[in-house]
Amino acid sequence: MSMQVSVKYDDVYNALEPLRGLKLRGSISGPPSQKLPLRKIVENGMKERIIATEEYRGSRIVAVKIDDETYLICHFGLEEPDDFCIAVEGKEAWQHIVQAADKLSRLMKESYTLTLSAIIHALQGIISAEEGEVEEITDPDQVIEELLTWLPEYIAITD
Repeated sequence: MSMQVSVKYDDVYNALEPLRGLKLRGSISGPPSQKLPLRKIVENGMKERIIATEEYRGSRIVAVKIDDETYLICHFGLEEPDDFCIAVEGKEAWQHIVQAADKLSRLMKESYTLTLSAIIHALQGIISAEEGEVEEITDPDQVIEELLTWLPEYIAITD
C-alpha cells in the first residue's frame, strides 16, 4: 500500500508550465468507444513517423510527429481496450509534454510513465469536455483540474 503523497498546488502549476501554449486540435477514439482499429493504424500505418513509445502497466503511449508543429499522441490499452489519440500543435509540442511529465513525476515521486499517461488523459479530457472550445492551454490551471481525475488516489494537491 502506498503512502499518501502531498504536493503543493504551486509546484504542480509550475511543473505543468511547459504545457502553456499547446494547441489542442482534437481527439480520435478507438476501442472500446469506437470500432476504428486505431492502434493498428498508428503502429503499422505511421511507423516511420513514430518518435517515442512508452509502456506502463498495460498501457502504451505512442507519439507520432506529423510535421514540425503537429503531433499525434496516442494511448493504447494493452490488456483492456482504452485507445485514443489527441492531436496537439506547437513548436516541440511532444518535448513540452515530456518535460511536464518529467517534472511532475519527480515532484510526486511517481513513475514518469504514470504521470505522462495522466497528462495525456487530462488533455484528452479537456478536448472532450469542452467540445473543442478550449483551443490552447493558456494557463496550467486548465490542466490541473482534469489531471486530478487521472492521478492515483494517494496523491493530494494541497494549498
